[in-house]
Amino acid sequence: MKKKYQIISTIISIMAILTFPFSVSPVNAANTSATINVNAGTVSYTIPDTFYGSNLAAWTGNEDGKDLLKNEFTKSTNRKLFRWPGGSWGDAYIWDDMEVGGNSWVISYDECLDYLNKIGGTMQPIVNCGGVWNGVQHTNAEAVAKAAAWVKDMNITRKMGIKYWEIGNEMYGSWEAGYAANGKEYAQRYCNFYRAMKAVDPTIKCGAVAVETEGGWNNWTPTMLSEFKAQGIIPDFLTIHFYPTINQAVTPANDATCLKSVDSVKAFTDNLNSMITKYLGAAYVGKIEYAMTEFSSTPADHLYVDAMFNSQMFMECAKNKWTIANPWMDDVWYRNGYVTPTYYIYPFLQNKFGRQMVSATSNNSMIRSYAAKDSDGNLTMFIVNNSPTDTTTASIAVSGFTPATSGEKWVIEPVYTGLDSQIPNSTVNQEWDDVKINGVVHPDARKIDEQVSSTILSTGGSFTVNLPASSMVFLKLLPEGKTPVPHAVVSPEPLVVSNPPSATGSIKVQYKCSETGASAGASRFSFNVVNTTDKEVPLTDLVLRYWYTREGPLGWESFACDWAEKLPITSVTSRFFNIYRYMDINFASGIIPAGGNSGEVQVRWYYGDTSKMDQTNDYSFSPSITNLTDYKKMALYRNGELIWGTEPAGLRPPNLLESTMGEFKYGDVNGDDEINSIDFALLKSYLLGNIIVFPSQNGLKAADVDGNGEINSIDYALLKQYLLGAITKLPYSF
Repeated sequence: MKKKYQIISTIISIMAILTFPFSVSPVNAANTSATINVNAGTVSYTIPDTFYGSNLAAWTGNEDGKDLLKNEFTKSTNRKLFRWPGGSWGDAYIWDDMEVGGNSWVISYDECLDYLNKIGGTMQPIVNCGGVWNGVQHTNAEAVAKAAAWVKDMNITRKMGIKYWEIGNEMYGSWEAGYAANGKEYAQRYCNFYRAMKAVDPTIKCGAVAVETEGGWNNWTPTMLSEFKAQGIIPDFLTIHFYPTINQAVTPANDATCLKSVDSVKAFTDNLNSMITKYLGAAYVGKIEYAMTEFSSTPADHLYVDAMFNSQMFMECAKNKWTIANPWMDDVWYRNGYVTPTYYIYPFLQNKFGRQMVSATSNNSMIRSYAAKDSDGNLTMFIVNNSPTDTTTASIAVSGFTPATSGEKWVIEPVYTGLDSQIPNSTVNQEWDDVKINGVVHPDARKIDEQVSSTILSTGGSFTVNLPASSMVFLKLLPEGKTPVPHAVVSPEPLVVSNPPSATGSIKVQYKCSETGASAGASRFSFNVVNTTDKEVPLTDLVLRYWYTREGPLGWESFACDWAEKLPITSVTSRFFNIYRYMDINFASGIIPAGGNSGEVQVRWYYGDTSKMDQTNDYSFSPSITNLTDYKKMALYRNGELIWGTEPAGLRPPNLLESTMGEFKYGDVNGDDEINSIDFALLKSYLLGNIIVFPSQNGLKAADVDGNGEINSIDYALLKQYLLGAITKLPYSF
C-alpha cells in the first residue's frame, strides 16, 4: 500500500510539471437562474438576405480565383454580402487599373467576381474616395469618374445588381490614403460620388462613413450631416466600425469586457438617431440605414470568445434594425487552415434562426436572448450564457405563439483540441479553440444535420432550458400540433489498419533538406509539387504529409512558411496530428498548370517552447538530399486519396474497435478495476508519447473513454472531468 501511494505521489508530481493543452471548466462553478419572456405576437424587424456578411480582402491570396478560402466551406456558411477589397485597401484600390507589381497573387477584380459567383455571394464595394491609387494622387473628378464607370461595369454591362456601395473606408483617419480633413470635406466628396454613381444606376445605395459619437473625430458626423443638408443630399446608409478589445490579451477580464461591449450597438443606434434628428431632421430616422461594416474582438485569434462576441453582435445589430453586419476579416479559418468556432455561427444563424425578429428579454445580465419566426411558422430562439463559470436554468414564457409540447435544441459549448498549434494553452474558458454541438466535437458544418442530431425539448407555453457556462443555445419551437423529427445522424466508419500503402502518381513531390544536423532547433526543408499531367491541378485539393517523432511537448509544434517561389507564403499552412506523429501541409489557394509546378517552397517546423529535436528518428528526414529530388517519404494526397509516396508502417491511427478483447472498464487503463489518478497520469503519458502501451491488455480500449474509436485530447479531458465529478458515467456519450 505504501508503494502504491508513492507511485501516486510520483505521478502527481510529474503531472504538476508537465503541461497539456486542454482546459476544463472551473470546479467552483455555480448554478444560477434566469427568466426569459418572449412576445411573438409582433414582428419588430425582418432580417434582410444580405445581413450576414463578411469582409473579403484582395491580399488574401489567390490565383485565377479558383479556390479562394476553400469555396465549399465558405459556401456552406451561406453568407451573401462580401465587402471588397478589404478595409484600407479600398482607399488605395482601383477596380480597372490596380498595379500589383511583383504581387501577382493579389486577387483581381475579375477573380473576386468569379469567386463570388461560385459561392453565391454578392459584393459590397468600397469606392476609392481619396483619389490615391498606384501611388499617385488623382483629382476628385478622376476618382468620381472611375466610380461611375465601376457602377456601369457591374450593374449595366454585367447586370449584377450590386446594391450597397461604400464611399471610402474610415476617411476620418490619417492612416487612410487620401483621407479627408474633416466631416464637411468628406461630405462634399461624397455628394460628388453620389450624384455621378446614381446617374448611372439610380437603384444603388451609397454609404457614408460615420462616427458613432457626436463629438468623435472632431465632430465628424455632425459636420458631415450638416453639409449633406446644405447640399440637399440624404445618404442611403451610414457605416460604423467597432473593435472593443483589439490587440488586447485574452484574459478573463478582457473577455468579459468584450462580451459586455455588444450593448454598445444600442448606444450607437440611439446616438445616430439623435444626430440625424438634430442635423437632418427627425423624418429621416428609420429611412437612413445603418451598416456595421467592420467589427471584431481579437482578429488574430478567432477563439471561442470571438464566436460568442460575433454571434451576439449579429443579433444586437438585427435587434436594433441594422441592415448589414460584416465581421472583420473573413473569420472562419485558423491560420493553419482549420475552421474556427465562428465558422459554426453562420450555418446556425442562417439555417436555424428565423428572419422575423420578435421581442425576447432576460432578467439575468449574463444571459442574452433573441427570438424570431422562421418561414415554416416555427418560433426560433438564440440564447447565450456569457458567464464562464455558471450554469443557468432559464425559465422561458412565450406569448403570442402557442408551441407544441416538444421542440428541438442545439447546445454549442467550448472545447480545447489543440488542432491549431498556434493557440496557446490557457485556463481562460473562452480561449478554447473549438466547439462541441450537442456533445459532438468539431462536426462538419457543411453537414450539421447529418452529424448532429437535435435534442428533443419539452416545451409548451412555459418551460425550462439548461444553459451551460459559455454556451450558445439554439431552440426551435414548433407550432401547436406539430411534432419534431430528429435529424438522422450518420456515424463515421471506424478506421481500419492495413499494410502501409504506396502510390506513384502523375503529380509528385520533390524534397530538399535545408537543416541537415541531427539535433536542431527547427526542421527546415523545401518541397516542390510537380504536375506532369495535361490538366491544371488546384492546390487546395492537395495535402502533403511529413512524418516525425515527437520530442517536445504535445501541442507545441509550430509551422512557418519562410519563402515561396510562386505562391503567397500566407497560403501555405499546416496542421499537426501530433498523436499520430505527422504534419499535414495545406494550401489555401493556387493552381498548378498542366506540365507546371508549385515552385520551391521553403518551410520549417519547431517547438514553441524551443525544445531541441532529434531529426534522425524522423521518417521524412533525409539529410543527404540537398537538391530538389523526387521523394517518396513525403506523401501527397488528393482529396484524401494517396497519389504519391509511401506511408510508414505503424504510424497510422489504430483500429481500437478490434485492438482489445474481454471485459474492461472505460477509464481503467491499468486494469486494476479502479478509475483514479494513476489511470489519468498513464493516459497523459500516452498522449505525450512517453509510453506507447498500457499495463492492461485492454488499455487502448479503456483509454477511448468516449468510445469513438480514437484516443485523443478529448478522452483526456473527459477522464479529468470524470475524476472531478463533472460527469458521472463512462464511456461518455456525446
